[in-house]
Amino acid sequence: MPNWKNLFAVWQNKYRHYPLRKRILALAALFVILVILSIPIYYVIAFCAVSPAEYRLAELAESWRTEALCHEACQKRRQEAEREVAQALASGSEARLPSRLKAYFLDSVVAPEFKTELIRLMRSAYGTDNPPDYVRDFLSDPASSPAIQAEIIVSFSPAALAGEDSTAPLDYYFGLLAGNHSLKPKLAAVRSLSNYADKAADFSIGQLTIIKKIVLSPATDSRLRAALVMLLSEYYPFHPEETVAALREIYRDQVNPDKISRAFSADILNRKTGVRLPLPEISEAEWSEYYND
Repeated sequence: MPNWKNLFAVWQNKYRHYPLRKRILALAALFVILVILSIPIYYVIAFCAVSPAEYRLAELAESWRTEALCHEACQKRRQEAEREVAQALASGSEARLPSRLKAYFLDSVVAPEFKTELIRLMRSAYGTDNPPDYVRDFLSDPASSPAIQAEIIVSFSPAALAGEDSTAPLDYYFGLLAGNHSLKPKLAAVRSLSNYADKAADFSIGQLTIIKKIVLSPATDSRLRAALVMLLSEYYPFHPEETVAALREIYRDQVNPDKISRAFSADILNRKTGVRLPLPEISEAEWSEYYND
């Protein structure tokens, strides 16, 4: 460590015969030179302090920010970066990396598309049963993006998302369906139920009753209603009589002017039971509206 007091004394002795103004200018010039030299030194030190996975995460964020059209080479770079970051997270080898990931995810300026990619990265690193706490908090916040909430729902297990509030494996999904949530999280819950692995053990008649009630409610969005009718076909192998009864009631429903859901009900009944119920007449415009929503 240099002795600044001695250095200043040497400088003062050497230049004591110079006019005061020249000495001040010399000091100012020296200060400017030191500042200029310190900038690259700072960046070199900062760069060396950043771990490889942190750098790859920043590289990934920059790609999502600047490369709206991501073709083959871009996709390859992203996949390699994601794999390296996920491996570092899983191993716990880089202490600052989880906090960097959290900062990107909670940053309101970061694009939603990148946040959904971060969710998939977290699932790869932590598994479906161990989402970070801030992800669960994001899911429970009414102000959060429905699209990102939907990605969380399909990426992690219902027990992990419900936490201590979980009483049965699928209660979380049905709480979403029956609650005051937006359409995208509800559709994500239906998708998760459709892809659920242990249906034989956990699909129940009580759930069928909830699905039927939601479908028959005039307040239900037609897109959710259609998705729930399709979900009923997944219940048929385990509760055939109750499923057929629910589908028949939906098919006969005259309260909701939803011909798409009635058509799906008839199609499932015709395929599963061998009956020949006539399908409602649906125009091309109505089908187009359904598929484009």
